[in-house]
Amino acid sequence: MSGQPVTRVDNSAFHPGPGALTAPPFQGRLQINPTQMQFAPELANSGVGGRDARLFPGSHLDFFTLEDILVPVQRGTMVGEGSLLSYWSVIPQFGRVWRDDRDADGWNRAAFPLMLVNDLENHAHQGLASFRYRGGDVSDLCFQFVQQTAPYLVKPHFVAWGSAKTALAEDPAPHLAGERAAARQQLDARLPNRPWSDLTSEVAPGVLDGFGGPLDPQWTVAIALVRDGALYYRAAGDYPYPLEMRFGVRSVMKSVAAPLSLLRLAHHYGPDVLALKIGKYVAGLHPKFDSVSFIDAASMATGFGGTGTLCTQPNDFEDGYLEADYDGWYLAPSHDEKIAHMAKWLSPYPWDPGTVTRYRDHDFYVLGAAVDGFLKSVRGPDADVWDMLCGEVFGPLGIAPTPAVGSTTFPPCGAQAKAK
Repeated sequence: MSGQPVTRVDNSAFHPGPGALTAPPFQGRLQINPTQMQFAPELANSGVGGRDARLFPGSHLDFFTLEDILVPVQRGTMVGEGSLLSYWSVIPQFGRVWRDDRDADGWNRAAFPLMLVNDLENHAHQGLASFRYRGGDVSDLCFQFVQQTAPYLVKPHFVAWGSAKTALAEDPAPHLAGERAAARQQLDARLPNRPWSDLTSEVAPGVLDGFGGPLDPQWTVAIALVRDGALYYRAAGDYPYPLEMRFGVRSVMKSVAAPLSLLRLAHHYGPDVLALKIGKYVAGLHPKFDSVSFIDAASMATGFGGTGTLCTQPNDFEDGYLEADYDGWYLAPSHDEKIAHMAKWLSPYPWDPGTVTRYRDHDFYVLGAAVDGFLKSVRGPDADVWDMLCGEVFGPLGIAPTPAVGSTTFPPCGAQAKAK
């Protein structure tokens, strides 16, 4: 059964309406073929690093249902075809199943939020996907991507849609007992949530005026506020799954990853961790990093970078940012190539570490590598700092799966947010 959309459809088609009927359970693995997407407007550049940005990635996704909730086993995970033909990966989230009285011949509907992401940029395209199922048959997968955060390498802002050939593959049933319990636990751990309209009806007129500013409303993707233990939310464009949206955090990653990992390691191994030297744990760096401590790098005060001016009175902490072939470093595909690029383009400043702050993504990159190196030195070569954060910090706090680009060395996330 196909369903190739000629153009985008209303977002409401991906969510049960008021008259929706109960659908039978669904369980199975969808094998989704890669397919060309349609764009509006057309992409200005469709190829990045030899990969096609027009190509929806082939993948397999495992699903089961909890009542009317469609649960992707790979929720919160970046899933792609693995062959790197497509520029994109996808992140599936909790969806819904239902029957519509207009559907004939026993077909049922399933829909879920689907984020279009990639492993170079920390931005996300909020999307929706749907298929129909009946016994052992499934339809093609229809999808559309309707919102996005700011583009960097692939421009301009766009919407995209299409339909991918899909088959029902093996049944993942033997592996689902634990997944069912995990999904229920994840859903139960969420804050009580209510639509934004409830909040506006509860507070005095004018109280929420300007909330979300000074951002231009046309660039607002979603807003939310926690009040009295409840999460109030609103998504732009009538996106039907606002609680499932995923966002690339970009430079906020510097606050989320490195400081939290340092705090966790200092709590577990003692505060002397903060004084450890970067050069001891990252090979190939300039000798100055032998005197740069973890806390120096966390403060972006390595005394290394050598771009911009030498003026420090007054100091401009962004002086020289994005210079020295920044994109060449950002796009370097491996750790060794990033370190080699730094050796070619950057040099020491004349001041000591810990004395002058200069905003530098490179500092947090090498800090992430050093923190991961220290963790491996005490826990073994298979230890991973992002896995530590997820398991020992985020998990106990009730934070759901958190995919990260280049997890073992915290990725450079500042270019899109701060590019001038």
